[in-house]
Amino acid sequence: MNGSVTLATRTSRRTRGGGALALIAAIFMSLAVILAPAAPAYAAGLGVSTVSQQSIMSYADAHGIDKDLLGWKSATYAVEPNYTTAPYSLGSLSQQSLNDALEVVNFARYVAGIPSNVTLDAHYNELCQAASLVNCLNGSLSHAPEKPADLSDALYNMGAQGASSSNIAMGYPSPAAAVLGFLSDSDASNIDRVGHRRWVLNPSMDKTGFGMVGRYSAMYAFGRGASSDSYSNVSWPAQNMPVELFDSGDAWSLSTGDTISNDSSVSVVLTRQSDGRTWRMGAGGSDGVLYVDNGNYGSPGCIIFRPNDLSGYNAGDKFSVSVNVGNGQTVEYEVSFFSLFSQPSEPTQPQKQTQTISGQSSYRVTLNEQPGFQLDAQALGGAQLSYASSNQNVATVDARGYVTVRGAGSATITITAAETEEYASATKTVQVTVAEDDAHHQISLSNQTPRYGSARIEGGNTDVPAGERVYIIVEPNDGYKLDRIYAVNQKNNTLVYVWTHSDTRYSVIMSAADVVVTVSFAPTGEDPDDQAPSFTDIAPGTWYYDAVMWVAEQGIMNGQGSGESFGPTDTLVRGALAQLLYNMEGRPAGAPDPGYADAHPGDWWYDAVAWCAEAGAMTGYNDAAFGPSDAVTREQLVTVIWRLEGQPASTTSLDVYPDASSVSPYAREAMAWAVGEGIISGSGGHLDPGKAVNRATAATIIARWQGGVD
Repeated sequence: MNGSVTLATRTSRRTRGGGALALIAAIFMSLAVILAPAAPAYAAGLGVSTVSQQSIMSYADAHGIDKDLLGWKSATYAVEPNYTTAPYSLGSLSQQSLNDALEVVNFARYVAGIPSNVTLDAHYNELCQAASLVNCLNGSLSHAPEKPADLSDALYNMGAQGASSSNIAMGYPSPAAAVLGFLSDSDASNIDRVGHRRWVLNPSMDKTGFGMVGRYSAMYAFGRGASSDSYSNVSWPAQNMPVELFDSGDAWSLSTGDTISNDSSVSVVLTRQSDGRTWRMGAGGSDGVLYVDNGNYGSPGCIIFRPNDLSGYNAGDKFSVSVNVGNGQTVEYEVSFFSLFSQPSEPTQPQKQTQTISGQSSYRVTLNEQPGFQLDAQALGGAQLSYASSNQNVATVDARGYVTVRGAGSATITITAAETEEYASATKTVQVTVAEDDAHHQISLSNQTPRYGSARIEGGNTDVPAGERVYIIVEPNDGYKLDRIYAVNQKNNTLVYVWTHSDTRYSVIMSAADVVVTVSFAPTGEDPDDQAPSFTDIAPGTWYYDAVMWVAEQGIMNGQGSGESFGPTDTLVRGALAQLLYNMEGRPAGAPDPGYADAHPGDWWYDAVAWCAEAGAMTGYNDAAFGPSDAVTREQLVTVIWRLEGQPASTTSLDVYPDASSVSPYAREAMAWAVGEGIISGSGGHLDPGKAVNRATAATIIARWQGGVD
């Protein structure tokens, strides 16, 4: 399935050096997991729906999953992109190519027994198209691409955001074909974690997008608005597996959804039922390779294995799988292979069970508040749903259950679940009410760097009706320039497009909701001496002076309070660490409420924690608490950095330090690597791994890591 094309790993090592770090958020476990790992409770089997071969074939037939689509037909465009001569342009994929890619994603999810109602998001499509353009112009795959020459800042910023939030690939003829490659994910660079596959099969995914320019493509991976609480132990290959989706060289995987704490005892016994041949892998077995990865690629805790000397999989093959996931717990299941283009091997059920369609029964929205919404209906056993609207002047509904708002009034959506071999057909009605909206809404400004410049709303009117254009004037101070400007719809937390009229004049079209426009300024670099930050409590000649100045100049760490003091001896807390990571990423907007009881809008760290939770960079101790005021220790900070670097191996010994034995087991490799790299050194001849990190020490560790200081 991969052939000789290239898939980019989501854990590619960063280059140490100056400039902001483009954080690939999904490459390391949350600090909360590091601090308080809980013993996982695995199900004795797969925690997903069991989907029959007949149901899979019926789904494939209903959704056009045919040999042509699986044979990788080429992409087509609604608007051809320009990537040959400046000024470059994004272009856009045809609806058919977008739908083809989405069909493959949802089909794979249906086969795996997880929700298969992922929808396309226009903004995500645009981000992926921009990511593909930037990588195409650079001629290389990167989640943190450099800015190509002659490319506008607006297109580059969009492309950088898309690349850092997506699976990316090169060499496929279409995004649909790239999805098949993401599902394979078994080349030498990816087999130890199959991260692309796990993003595609992330149970919480609700929306995605696709882009393609030249032979470079992208699939948005961070659309995670659906609940994943009901799903665990997602396997690939699935319980009933089309041979068309699994090649002989593909690795098997089991995503448990929980951190796997005892790697040394993890093992797999794979038995082919036709001849009784058995493969033993891990924990002393040598019949194949086995990997354990706890990275948060959609969900943590994945066991990956590939048997040796298994030439391929044929329709009719059946395997028994027994996975020791550690702590004396075992997951057992069976995998039956079949072909989509032949009769299924399983018998049909003679009795039809009563079908149930779950989901919300009524929706009320305001006209112009949002273009549409996704129905949350699902049927037992994964039955195919169809939809019909009683009043298309009010709302239309497509084959995926996405409702598009057309006008004020009411409409009834009738949902029909198709008959399956297990369940009879059933219907459900959903009432949709669309109210008029002629109210005015507020627009406001947030200036993240007021010392460097100012911004104002032209005319001063902040009470604006939906659809009216509002102009924003930005005025950088001498020696500074506009760094970023973006707008967010406060009702649904989505980005509002910002129009550029000149270097100092921008505008937005007012949404039917309050809008916040955020600006930030940065030094031009023309007069570094005049622009260098200064703090009343940081004196030249102190051991941490150069490091503090460097992280401040990069915008990674800022002053406290009014910004005049840095607080070098103050303890670094989890909220500040989240903010530090958020700053390194460029402070993207639009992350949803993380749902923590101790996270409230208006807290200085709230946006950072919300973004970290959405991106998987840091999560709470549990669903209810993040612990923003908890101190971060030296070994915890080093472990975060080590995981960001892809968990590199080290030959450095810690035995020269008298307190080496006090380093926590999870942090030993990280501490050895950091000492070997010169990122951390002893404190008075000791490692002090459990000592809380103060801000001066944190600045020094970050600056050494990024090459800002020696």
